[in-house]
Amino acid sequence: MFDVYPHTIVLTSYSKELSLAGERIGYLAVHPQAEDAAMIAGAAGVTNTMMYVNAPALFQQVVGELQGVTVDIGIYKRRRDMFCEGLRAAGYEFDVPDGAFYLFPKSPIPDDFKFVKILQENKILAVPGTGFGGPGHFRLSYAVPDKTIAGSLDGFKKPWLA
Repeated sequence: MFDVYPHTIVLTSYSKELSLAGERIGYLAVHPQAEDAAMIAGAAGVTNTMMYVNAPALFQQVVGELQGVTVDIGIYKRRRDMFCEGLRAAGYEFDVPDGAFYLFPKSPIPDDFKFVKILQENKILAVPGTGFGGPGHFRLSYAVPDKTIAGSLDGFKKPWLA
């Protein structure tokens, strides 16, 4: 693209492509002749310095060798569907994500922090939705083994949820 169009910015992340949930590894390439190229590159550098920890050197080398490689996303679709089926049967409300590792169900009680604490007491790890701009919701990852999802589903049906 850089040879054809000078206003090119390329940005990518390997989080989903290589099934690296939670990892922040990717790249940003700005054509030197792009409008405001120096400002964009500078802002990206400041953001990276202030908000992210750089990926370990070993990860950077491994990702460099994995260009064009992808994982079977069917695994995540199956896990998503397993989680959705179990949560829907337990009465939770949520949108089914098209391209994420996470579900964001509505909490059965208004206080998402309190509800996440209840889940933790029942050996279920969730994160309050408030931190993601969704108070009254909670976040669940399905980037975990099938047995972890299956083992958690009964915990969502507890009588304290009624």
